[in-house]
Amino acid sequence: MIVFQFWLITHLQIQYETILEPTFLYKKLWKAKVNKEDPCEEAKSGSVTATDLSKKAVFDSAKTKIQRAFVVDKNEHVVSFGKDAVGNIILSDINRGNRYNGIIPAISNQFADMHNHPGNSPPFSHDIYGLIDIVSHNSNYQRFVITPDGTAYALIVTDIDAVKKFNMNYPRQRPVKGFEVRFPDNIIDEIREAEFLAKGQKDIALVLILGKYNSGIALLKQNADGNFTRVNAKESKGQLGEKIYIADNCK
Repeated sequence: MIVFQFWLITHLQIQYETILEPTFLYKKLWKAKVNKEDPCEEAKSGSVTATDLSKKAVFDSAKTKIQRAFVVDKNEHVVSFGKDAVGNIILSDINRGNRYNGIIPAISNQFADMHNHPGNSPPFSHDIYGLIDIVSHNSNYQRFVITPDGTAYALIVTDIDAVKKFNMNYPRQRPVKGFEVRFPDNIIDEIREAEFLAKGQKDIALVLILGKYNSGIALLKQNADGNFTRVNAKESKGQLGEKIYIADNCK
């Protein structure tokens, strides 16, 4: 969760249908239609870039610094990646945040940042809008989020024009009492519904929302081979035959 110094802070097209759940409560469920675009191909370039960075010693150094700092105080911590005058990748000093956010440190030729989420949660609204502020002048910028359980995510831009339109059509809610920037209320309600359909998987819920609203942003996740690939969702059926969504990540 990142709060910025100046508020820096998949393609599934979705429609609703209502069905009777086994609990005898009516719920709005999501029905996905296949998009003409190949979501894996669309995110391929950004996935390769994220993976390439993750295999460098500087990436491991950033993770280690953040993880060690978290052990001490259980807060968020942030580092930035940049480049020196001859193009070598350099790492900023680490900035200590609190349980909910942190400030991104400045560095020359900054092209990515990394922070941790103390609660093992994937990226969320504050991370999305923060990325939006940065990519308005650097569309190749990437954001990495790591969690105590070892999971690593990345947010990348796949369509900068869609990002700008999303930001205009769905403006953020400002934080209250130090908490994070939020999605508009209607999107928050839909994320809750999406989490219900995804059996509590917050990353699946997020990609359903990012796709429905054509955000131009993709969520990546590091797999067992160390590669960052796009998180996708597909329709399936639960134990009682109810409609659910499960992960169908790119390879």
